[in-house]
Amino acid sequence: MNTGQTIMSTPASLLEMPDVVMKRILNYSDIKTIFTLRRVCHGFREYIDSKKPDLALTSICFHVTSNGFSCEMVSNTFNHLKIRYMDRRLIYLGPPREPVENEYLLKSENPMELFLEDVGRILTHQKSSLSFLSFTVQYMRYIPEYTRLLEFIKNILETRNTPLRAVSFRMSALEQDEVMQMLPLLDASHISNIQIVETIINSYVRTDKFLEIDRIIGLDHFKNAKAWESPVFTIRSNFGKIDDFFHFESVVVRFESISARDLNLLKEAFFTTSTCNQFDLHYKHFTNGHQFIQILGEPILEEGSFVNKWYFGIPNSSDVILIAYTEPYRQIQFIRGEWIIPDDVVVVE
Repeated sequence: MNTGQTIMSTPASLLEMPDVVMKRILNYSDIKTIFTLRRVCHGFREYIDSKKPDLALTSICFHVTSNGFSCEMVSNTFNHLKIRYMDRRLIYLGPPREPVENEYLLKSENPMELFLEDVGRILTHQKSSLSFLSFTVQYMRYIPEYTRLLEFIKNILETRNTPLRAVSFRMSALEQDEVMQMLPLLDASHISNIQIVETIINSYVRTDKFLEIDRIIGLDHFKNAKAWESPVFTIRSNFGKIDDFFHFESVVVRFESISARDLNLLKEAFFTTSTCNQFDLHYKHFTNGHQFIQILGEPILEEGSFVNKWYFGIPNSSDVILIAYTEPYRQIQFIRGEWIIPDDVVVVE
């Protein structure tokens, strides 16, 4: 029987939608949308925290600076997103800063807590492989905050169901323990590049810091990677040897002491394998260096240059090995490539 009454339908709330629809919404949402939904709706916050949708970021950089903390992210849906966390009690005495697109400033009386909250959420939700992952600190005086950040990240990574995947990994470190705190928790099968960077002390870069790597070189991450960079840290021979790095395609490393024997081994590695492409070697002491130089023969020295060069052909290959020796800077480079060589230069076969 028609009573003449009109029945009004109530629109279903977002949370009343089928689970498959909710998942699809999150799959098409980037990190900015997901975090916004999480803030504006308590029910959605619980749903997001339980499902942990993939943020699909391609790059994550966490940085401790003199201005507080920052998180920089890149994904396929946005080029760059930077969040800066600052103490609201700090007074900025400089001229007003121009707004930067996709950069957000969060002020709090406890910015680190706000920063760590976002760090935890990002590392918990990220599921797809990263092209780049970075943990860095700018100045030595902020090491306590950085140490706390690393410990927090370690706890997050340990609770993940699967290891975080990253192709390139960069971190600030003062010693091997800090590297061992982070690197083993990443997926060893995805690591391709490892970079250990310096921390600035009173506006200058410290170059006398020794880095022990005896435990690092035992990791599958080290064995599987294709590139290594630790240009500022000095490695002692009792904690690592030059041939520990021969499996890399590209190396930037500093040793306390090298010998003619070390460089003969390196030269042989370039001739006998196609793996080594570039080896940038810095050193403090060169034992019997004159013997190695004599073996190489007469160098090519360009006018006004400190760099002695030798070119060596590789049997059954169009590649040529360049050895560049810069004595004033205590640097030797081995580089494989198809060089454009001047006509008056002799390539040793």
